[in-house]
Amino acid sequence: MSTAAAALAKKRVRRQKQIVVVGSVVLLALLGYQLPRLLGGRGNETLAPAPVTASSDAGPGRRLAGRSGCPSRDRPGRGPAG
Repeated sequence: MSTAAAALAKKRVRRQKQIVVVGSVVLLALLGYQLPRLLGGRGNETLAPAPVTASSDAGPGRRLAGRSGCPSRDRPGRGPAG
């Protein structure tokens, strides 16, 4: 192996090590940020839960008119019927 090829191989190995180190630091930072949330942390406590409203018109198993669950069917002038 010539000296130029050896220098190029050393440079390539050094570059790969730098990429591994930087990638590891980024991964550890993300892990440190997300792990508490993943393990059941409270997350953002400043947001209040959305209020839940119930309608007496729709009981279990009943659908309201115009609410098929498919957005293309719920919009007038859209869908297969035109």
